[in-house]
Amino acid sequence: MDKFSIQGPNGHHDCYVSIPARASLAGVKDGSWIRLFQPNVARILAAQLALAVEFMHSQGYVHGDLHLGNILLKLSPSFDDLSIEELYERYGPPEMDPVIHLDGKPLPPGVPSHGIAPIWLREASEDISPEEARILLSDFGEAFRLHESRNTPLIHLW
Repeated sequence: MDKFSIQGPNGHHDCYVSIPARASLAGVKDGSWIRLFQPNVARILAAQLALAVEFMHSQGYVHGDLHLGNILLKLSPSFDDLSIEELYERYGPPEMDPVIHLDGKPLPPGVPSHGIAPIWLREASEDISPEEARILLSDFGEAFRLHESRNTPLIHLW
């Protein structure tokens, strides 16, 4: 993981960068007509998730927000070998969406003129092979130390 800080018109921001991932498990299910993984792939993913959670707990942390949107599939190592041209040829150029005020007013300072939609790598859950079933946990914004009390209980017992 890499970290840097940036000072901009909207204040100071700490930025954390991890390795890029292919898609969330929720995303590949949404890209599927059956919304299921092959049984052997589902077993591999479940085993990796159990190991990842066990490792976090062994280090004294709880994820706090574990769901299919926060479990990512790792990219193939060959993805790093693609040139920008090959990337665009295979998946298309970035989609730039303009940012506009709904009332037609000009954008205030510090608001970008456009946003870039995430790339869709055209994967469906039923097409994920056992070799591609490698996960990466993400979004640790709700993580907490194992023995800390939380303001919001994870499970209501009443």
